[in-house]
Amino acid sequence: MLKVIKSNTLDDFNSFGNLERIESYMKSISTNCAIQINSTLQLKVLLIKLENNKFVIIGPYIDDLLTKLDCSIILRRVGINTRKNESLMLLRNKFTVLNVDKLIQKLQSVLSFSIDKSITINLKKINLTPANQSSISLNENNRFYNESIIQRYTHEQKFMRSIQNGDFKTAIDQWHLLHDSVRPLKQTGNVLTMAQISAAVNRTTIRIAASNAGIPPVLNDQISKESAKKVRASSSLKQIYEEHEHLIRTYCDVIQRQRKNNYSVLTISILYFLDKHFTDSFQIKYLAAELNISTNYLIRSFKADVHTTPKNYVLNKRLNLSKRLLSETADPINVIGESCGFIDANYFTRVFKKIVNMTPSEYRQMYKFPD
Repeated sequence: MLKVIKSNTLDDFNSFGNLERIESYMKSISTNCAIQINSTLQLKVLLIKLENNKFVIIGPYIDDLLTKLDCSIILRRVGINTRKNESLMLLRNKFTVLNVDKLIQKLQSVLSFSIDKSITINLKKINLTPANQSSISLNENNRFYNESIIQRYTHEQKFMRSIQNGDFKTAIDQWHLLHDSVRPLKQTGNVLTMAQISAAVNRTTIRIAASNAGIPPVLNDQISKESAKKVRASSSLKQIYEEHEHLIRTYCDVIQRQRKNNYSVLTISILYFLDKHFTDSFQIKYLAAELNISTNYLIRSFKADVHTTPKNYVLNKRLNLSKRLLSETADPINVIGESCGFIDANYFTRVFKKIVNMTPSEYRQMYKFPD
């Protein structure tokens, strides 16, 4: 037990309680009784009393996932610098996450098999640490917990305001602060599910901010649904976090475009769809139907704001992409044309020459980047 305590300290501090007190308590309990001892840094040790005063020690292990906020509370209460969150994270990450009830069940099976006799282990969870080093209670009565919640609320308000202003840099900074305050420090299989739930909460927050910024409900719903689909399909935390950033950037770009150009909410919705699907084969009438307006009204409204038709806007997007691919890649011209939304190579060449005044091959020869 002394070895367990000495090898799992942070700044020479992590009390499981007085050893003599632990020993005395173990002698007083009956055979086949187990006690779970909780340390001041939320590590657990299981002590099991067997026949003839023999004991088994299992641990340390952890049975909960602490966030940075939780770690700050623990460190502050025991007088360790709260900037050592990462040190506590590294300490806790050494240990397996165990459910003590399931652990007891497995232990009963092992011991029953080894002595060929059924054993029932009675579990007690106790705190044997000194009064001034008692196990930390992470609840609403903790003053620092309340302070941290207020701080998180402040970050959340700044996050929403930055979304409403289309300020991507501030929004992403505030999102990281929010994320760091609640992210689990032990990476387990459950964390992916927790991250997906967190993403859903963040999407709701962002949608409210975007709605306050004047983003139309149809577009707001479209952006949110696309992000939710990607998060559900994510197989790693990295993918979820990347989608978080992409979602924030998408909203900020849409809001900035609306503010900078004073576009109508209808034009903003049309632009989002065209920018996302300009390489696809589609007809404007289907977009008009989705927005519940006539095709002529859609074209008129769009042209009044953007000073070009949706068809020409899409054509320019396709040509600009094809120019970049011609200069930056060695892909065949027919492949580039198809990837940019042109129906075939001949049509691509015809349209390209008409607008750019040279063929795709001539453009590539003139603007090809050196290897």
